[in-house]
Amino acid sequence: MKTAIANSRIQFGNILLATDFSPAAMRAIPVAKAIARNYHSNIVALHVRGPVVNPMTPPAAWPMVLEAE
Repeated sequence: MKTAIANSRIQFGNILLATDFSPAAMRAIPVAKAIARNYHSNIVALHVRGPVVNPMTPPAAWPMVLEAE
């Protein structure tokens, strides 16, 4: 099997780290830091929040879901 040779170098100037501070998202921080360190890039963190109402919930049930929330 032949090895592919890249003609250009991959560069990442900025890395967007979207996080909701959940345990899974917290495990992504060291990975993003390692990538940024390797490519000499910047990390921009963005706190995201999931929807209050699940889009799969029928609209008629939204008031009850919001009340329970």
